[in-house]
Amino acid sequence: MEGLINALKYLAEHKPIDNFEEIRIRNSPIELPSGLSNFEQNIFLKENLSPKLQNDDSLETHYWIIREWGGIKSFKQSDENSQLIRQFLSELNSGKLSSGLLKISSLSKLASFLDCERFAIYDSRAIFSLNWLLFKYTNADLFFQPQGRNRELEIRNMNVLFHFSDIKPNYRKPDVSFHQYCGLLQDLAKQVYGKQAKPYHIEMLLFKIATTWICADMDQLIKFDCLRNQDFQTA
Repeated sequence: MEGLINALKYLAEHKPIDNFEEIRIRNSPIELPSGLSNFEQNIFLKENLSPKLQNDDSLETHYWIIREWGGIKSFKQSDENSQLIRQFLSELNSGKLSSGLLKISSLSKLASFLDCERFAIYDSRAIFSLNWLLFKYTNADLFFQPQGRNRELEIRNMNVLFHFSDIKPNYRKPDVSFHQYCGLLQDLAKQVYGKQAKPYHIEMLLFKIATTWICADMDQLIKFDCLRNQDFQTA
């Protein structure tokens, strides 16, 4: 894992997360101190929203996190989704999810606010970045199931890369993948950002670099120009 740690330390230095502007907060369920940067507002919410969530039987704050903060408007407020939220929360401390990775990009946002010491968001961009770094800098043959859709990521299908590599990859079991992901990010955060770091530090970094540095790194390493305009030769 040394290669992975060194790569993340380099990225943490050259792609600082304290200018994280991807998520702007509107209509916060709790009062935010004045004078905070966008990054600091997000960290304040991560560290202070948990009590309100724990006492919100109506799930109003839960839906705010997913729909407003997370921007997932397709996650409608419904009996079905409310039941899914309650089931997810009831299983968080068990280490397994009976629903596997169903809507995990939405539901994991709740976990990251409930306990930012243990949980991080299982976002498609973060997973994409992590899988690429694991592939490039470790001997891993066990990866995390991709989630969600993003055009820049879809055209760089990791399964195609695996097909032309010397490894035979496997994906982690859906019922334990989220908890294993969070455990890995806990460890990586402390090794990269220091003992007081939280999983969200690494998650933010992975999210930030997915469609920029990671995609560029893949494009630079994998070139198919040599396959074009070749002279025909008989066997």
